[in-house]
Amino acid sequence: MIPTRRTPPTRCLPSARFWQFCVVGTAGFLVDVGVLYATMAVAGLGPVAARVPAFLFAATFTWGANRTFTFGPSGRHAAAEWSLFLMANSLGSAVNFLAYLLALSALQPTGALGPAIAVACGAGAGLTFNYIVSKSYVFARSR
Repeated sequence: MIPTRRTPPTRCLPSARFWQFCVVGTAGFLVDVGVLYATMAVAGLGPVAARVPAFLFAATFTWGANRTFTFGPSGRHAAAEWSLFLMANSLGSAVNFLAYLLALSALQPTGALGPAIAVACGAGAGLTFNYIVSKSYVFARSR
């Protein structure tokens, strides 16, 4: 929102709920990277194949943390809400994964940090979309 004469400057700042969503997302990023590297090491998968289980672990973690700390339960059964979270954020996941692939390709990572930087690019690309979908749809109180 761009401030106008009628818009108080504080109204233009992101809400506390958005920042909590960012904190949860940061923790989810750490889960994502940790599972990514563990899967690469243990299962011997490359960074693209290892990204799938890493994403599923991170998505489940962020759903639970956002349900507990950011939005609260919607009133739906937890399994239904989790399923809705995964479905509703599938587009954000696609944006996340596409940005990851593009960054992986552009960076041509030869060092150990290449995949982590690519994960950060993907996470950043999906943040705003996932926040709006989560706030407006997934965790909205069921009627």
